[in-house]
Amino acid sequence: MPGSHPFRSRRRHLLAVAAMYAAAPAEGHKLLLTGINIVSMNPALIEKMPFDPQRAFAPVSLLGTTSLALAVHPRVPVTSVQELVELARRQPGKIS
Repeated sequence: MPGSHPFRSRRRHLLAVAAMYAAAPAEGHKLLLTGINIVSMNPALIEKMPFDPQRAFAPVSLLGTTSLALAVHPRVPVTSVQELVELARRQPGKIS
């Protein structure tokens, strides 16, 4: 599909699966194994979530931890996260 990015497509798919689980009856026979993105990152990134992850899911166990890194190309004129956010606000739609 032109203009489609594999990460956006995967995020839409994972969100659709999580929404299906969120809408299912809470009879105790379903388990959704997912990363932190469904509960904490997606609500911050997606304006209209199809469900409230805080109400739809209850944590059962922490299976592992991971680190996240934020990297920019050396030509991007920023040296901090704050500068990157300010640059993105000045140039909406140009930074991804």
